[in-house]
Amino acid sequence: MLVLTIIRETSTVDGLEQGYIVVPSEKRFLVLFTFLKKNRNKKVMVFFSSCNSVKYHYELLNYIDLPVAHIH
Repeated sequence: MLVLTIIRETSTVDGLEQGYIVVPSEKRFLVLFTFLKKNRNKKVMVFFSSCNSVKYHYELLNYIDLPVAHIH
């Protein structure tokens, strides 16, 4: 069973929605992929803990036909 906790915080700019999701480590990629796929028409920024992680997820998501850009 997967339980998600979505926490919303006050936006810094009107129209900007911020938040984060607490997910068990074994479900993180599945939740990220599902979230990005369902929000393809929106601009989403995901933060990773290292440049290597950014590169890995960028290459993987593009490989599985979910076009993303990366900055680091």
